[in-house]
Amino acid sequence: MAASNRSKGFWHIPMLLEAVILLVISQVFCADNSSFITQERRLYKDLMKNYVKSIRPARNASDNVTVRFGLSILNIADVDLKTHTLSLNVWADEVWNEPQLSWDPNLYGGVKSLQIPAAALWKPDITLYNNFGDTYTQEANAVVLNTGVVYYVPYMRLKSYCSYDLTRFPYDTQECTLLFGSWVYDESMLDIQLNGNSSENYVSLASFREHHEWNVTMASGRRDVIKYPCCAHGFAHLTFTLTMKRLTTYYTYVYVTPCMLLNLLLPLMFLLPPETRQKTTLGIGIFIGYSILLLMLEMTLPSAFSYGLRHWHDFSNDIIGDWCSDDMLLGICT
Repeated sequence: MAASNRSKGFWHIPMLLEAVILLVISQVFCADNSSFITQERRLYKDLMKNYVKSIRPARNASDNVTVRFGLSILNIADVDLKTHTLSLNVWADEVWNEPQLSWDPNLYGGVKSLQIPAAALWKPDITLYNNFGDTYTQEANAVVLNTGVVYYVPYMRLKSYCSYDLTRFPYDTQECTLLFGSWVYDESMLDIQLNGNSSENYVSLASFREHHEWNVTMASGRRDVIKYPCCAHGFAHLTFTLTMKRLTTYYTYVYVTPCMLLNLLLPLMFLLPPETRQKTTLGIGIFIGYSILLLMLEMTLPSAFSYGLRHWHDFSNDIIGDWCSDDMLLGICT
């Protein structure tokens, strides 16, 4: 019996050793993680101790702050032909340097980056100049490196004015521009540069989701400096251009095909004697068909008054509208 008890106690020793080893390992990992969190907390307190977010991060008053700005297009939310607006969902890529937010990683347990709420930091007042209504911005954390470089990538919902040329509707290609710039800082205080290596990289389409009606064929960026009479220095403006081609399958079936069929029926009226009832019935049917198509076009395209008198010539000469109206007049004359 004593030998049996000793045998059972012997088998308990490895289990006890395993439990002790697991306990020691867990304590080591927890201690390291706790130490890292403590270092981040201490670093955040030290960085924000004397930080003033309302002052631009320049070492001297004569120095400017360079901000690199780019766009990542996520999707086209809406193309409104009647109000001449384009709605986009984007990520804004903003990078600048904050000397006050730099530190030595060796003094903070090797921490080389820190996420700080954007609301606690200075941010460049880059504004969409040709906006139509309010611009929605979803605040996100900014990533600050130990060198003082700040990466800020907020989600934005933009709605801008765009002058649409409907001359070749529905086989049209539209070009819309987004104009960004600082609202109060001129180039001597805030130098806004394009973020990328070439004009195509300034606007990223890597995360773009295809639209059911429009295909973005090209996106580019350009930087200009505009001088105003009020100020001694110019203002940096960034212009992003989107070229969009309409997908015409829907419009071909709904507008073009019915118009072609009515156009084929129109010559039959000339073959029927004027006194026959069939000619009158066919003419009324063709007239109603063209009227329905023109009403559908009126619901899709902007009216002459909202489109503006200076674009009236282009509007009145769109392909489908001109085709249907001319054929309808020809049918009335016959």
